[in-house]
Amino acid sequence: NVHILFVDDEHMSKVHKDTARQVTAAQNIPSKARELFQNEFKPGRKLFSNARMLYMCLLAYTMTMTSQDQKKYDIYVRLREDNLFYEPLNLDSANLLELEAAGQPRVIIEKWCKWKGAPSDKIHIGNQLGMSTLYGNNRNDYFGLMIRYAVFGYERSSLSSISSSDRFQTESFLQSLLAGAGANVSEVDLKRFDLRYIGESRCVPHIYYKCQPESSKLVLFEKFAIVSCNTILYGHTFVSL
Repeated sequence: NVHILFVDDEHMSKVHKDTARQVTAAQNIPSKARELFQNEFKPGRKLFSNARMLYMCLLAYTMTMTSQDQKKYDIYVRLREDNLFYEPLNLDSANLLELEAAGQPRVIIEKWCKWKGAPSDKIHIGNQLGMSTLYGNNRNDYFGLMIRYAVFGYERSSLSSISSSDRFQTESFLQSLLAGAGANVSEVDLKRFDLRYIGESRCVPHIYYKCQPESSKLVLFEKFAIVSCNTILYGHTFVSL
């Protein structure tokens, strides 16, 4: 079955206002964390779009449950729409269920193409505890995650190695959530690429192309005749740059 949920501007506007209100009212975090969140949580800013994306993940996840904490599926796959798989996903269901019974979050992440040291946020495969760790189970959980996100960004703002545009990097934030929950995390080659279109031609953005193994690039070319977007834009040959 395919379930579709339409969310209108009025709904999202209320979520944005409630999110800002909840973070502003949080008493157990540094005041400067609240101020930074207020300054950055605006349309057009990375924090705003990241928080919006995480809320949409929550909505998709909660659609899989008939009521709060009622389990409906054994394995969850959360992915963006621009994933291209050149081999079917191999889901290790037995291991996921075993850890669920043991009360441990279990998440499988992409092995390749980390973003500034943190695993890609383009796909997560896991058990229910793993998904709840990443996205929460309801809107109150989401607000709690946003408060943690505010502290996360504030703590990173004091690091000279972190640029202002990367304070609220989602990849690192999700990684910190999994680490804090003691999740069992495995990095796996999921046999996938990030796909884009240039005109009518399919291609892989070079930043996500160059970090893949040569064997995967060869399969991508032989199976689908897909190359780096740089090849289409600038005529580069089919090599890793």
